[in-house]
Amino acid sequence: RWLNARVPEAPPLAREPLHRTASIFPASIHFLPGEAEKMPLPADCDLIASASVLQWFEDLQAFFDRVQSSLKPGGYFIFNIFGPRNLHQIKSLTGNGLEYLPLTELQRILRHRFEILEIREEEYEHRFDRPFDVLRHLQRTGVTATGAFRWTPGSLRAFEQQYAARYRVDQQVFLTWHVMYAIVRKTP
Repeated sequence: RWLNARVPEAPPLAREPLHRTASIFPASIHFLPGEAEKMPLPADCDLIASASVLQWFEDLQAFFDRVQSSLKPGGYFIFNIFGPRNLHQIKSLTGNGLEYLPLTELQRILRHRFEILEIREEEYEHRFDRPFDVLRHLQRTGVTATGAFRWTPGSLRAFEQQYAARYRVDQQVFLTWHVMYAIVRKTP
């Protein structure tokens, strides 16, 4: 049983909640610090799960190949990844954002490696009182949707005005999260 954390400091932070939920998580969890995209994966896994990180990978197909090699026959890979409309409001105003795969491309890539048991996408709209609250929300979630964009007092004012003009509905502004979920299995 393995748990990957990109930041070496994360495993000690994760141990306490895991101990409190010992009935769910076994005590024999080994932490693998490092970037999952590049690190060796354990062999003969029954399950590999990933939450909200794959969109950052440079070579998703190579990672899927490694996952497929690491799974036992009949093993499962369960993950979510963000889709093309994710945070599109930010990208339209700043010009910065990730390039996300559409669902059809994700299906194509997976179909060559796994049996697709379930794959779907959903969009969630979060509403905020003002555009600045959108940026605060992104900061609190650890999402750096604006990338290398440099904020100045003027660019922040312009952003707030443009965001409100384009994305205000019923006295609130909204932000879209586009999430794709997949459950796939390595064919026996």
